[in-house]
Amino acid sequence: MPERVGESGEALHSTLVLMPAFNEGPVIGSVIREVQDACACPVVVIDDASTDDTIARAEAAGATVIPLPAQLGAWGATQTGLRYALRHGYSTVISMDADGQHEAEFLQDLLRPVIEGEADVAIGACTRRGS
Repeated sequence: MPERVGESGEALHSTLVLMPAFNEGPVIGSVIREVQDACACPVVVIDDASTDDTIARAEAAGATVIPLPAQLGAWGATQTGLRYALRHGYSTVISMDADGQHEAEFLQDLLRPVIEGEADVAIGACTRRGS
């Protein structure tokens, strides 16, 4: 992914993957590895006060983890991740589920119109699943 320059001229990191997670210990490691295989994007897991080993498994898979002290829900966790991305200079963010229902193999397809300047936002949908 190309590096971008912000309005003030500072270099911006390109893309960050955000994963809100609540009790996804059994699957989160494999989901993170799939993302890492699909793109060279860092992964930040926002742990929504899980009571299982989600944090340990996410860290073991190479993700940065932001542990929330209280459960905020998926949108609250996503907002936390977006604030992290802004503070750390990321210009593009992908939000995906930590349970594997979003397929990492299509991340490059999802990003392409944004990276090429054809769109400001891209939303993935799986019509086979009705979503």
